[in-house]
Amino acid sequence: MKLIPLTAEELRLKTIFQSHTDILSRPFFQPEFTHISQKCGAAPKHLLPIAMEEKLTENACFKKDEDTAIQRHLRYLPAMYHEHTFFEMIYVFEGTCTNYINNPPDTLKKGDLCLIAPDTLHAVGAFSDAAVIYNFMIRTSTFEQVYRSFLHTPNALNDFFMQALYVKRRNASLIFHTGDDEVLRNFMGYVCQEYEKQEKYWSQMVNNLLHAIFILLLRRHEEDIELPGTPDLKALDEVVDILNYIHTNFSEVTLGRLAEKFSYSERHISRLLKEQTGMNFHDILREIRLRQAADLLSNPKLSLADIVEQVGYSDVSSFSRIFKKQYGRTPADYRKNMLL
Repeated sequence: MKLIPLTAEELRLKTIFQSHTDILSRPFFQPEFTHISQKCGAAPKHLLPIAMEEKLTENACFKKDEDTAIQRHLRYLPAMYHEHTFFEMIYVFEGTCTNYINNPPDTLKKGDLCLIAPDTLHAVGAFSDAAVIYNFMIRTSTFEQVYRSFLHTPNALNDFFMQALYVKRRNASLIFHTGDDEVLRNFMGYVCQEYEKQEKYWSQMVNNLLHAIFILLLRRHEEDIELPGTPDLKALDEVVDILNYIHTNFSEVTLGRLAEKFSYSERHISRLLKEQTGMNFHDILREIRLRQAADLLSNPKLSLADIVEQVGYSDVSSFSRIFKKQYGRTPADYRKNMLL
């Protein structure tokens, strides 16, 4: 990808940055924004020309028909801490950027791809004309659909996804150092083009390209992974294996079978899950089953009774009650909204 000239917005941001580098070269939190704007003598809309809250939701960041939203990161945009309820992927086409998640922060360079888990406080700064950085925001349900094909093969993406959804002391980010891999770089470019043009079937194409990108990452760069701020690996590996088993066998798994599979007592395995995820076995199983059910509801050929049976429930009415408590609407209303 060629270097992109600074837009009028970026030129304005660069002027402000160069005049107040001491203030704007560090990340800040939302409550500081007004004070920093005043110190820089800049109108808030000029200093931060995009909507940025500390907690971003899928409803605020995605259009109704979008599974993935893609944006080029504005150069010289102040780095404000935020978190979101979805996955984010940062790819560096050119130059560098600073990702403030860990201490010290991570410097991402050309070819680096960083996955960020939901509910992770972070900020990104790109203060160079040469930086070409793209942000890919991916709905959690979409990431899960793409990831599901990797479920039966142990790999870094599988572990990262399980940690992101269930583990408290987890790896908040995963970095692939892909360097000058032109094949991967071209695929990243294809995704951006599909999103920008939005021609017929663009959304399906974006999802399929993301799937291909994850395959390329695992095929060509599984040895080039960095796990910043890695926690206790032994306990983490153990609970990820258990979560993988629950995910694979969600329709029939029980706590007794799980304990037998991993040669633990039911009490020990319950304590391990609670310590690492903050949830007990039944909470985790319910969440996995409801996620699967929500995905199956997008298929109009499946009856509710079929779906209930597939996800391991025996009674439609009790399932509907549990589903409504989780998603705020009945399965029928949820399906109707998905198929609009």
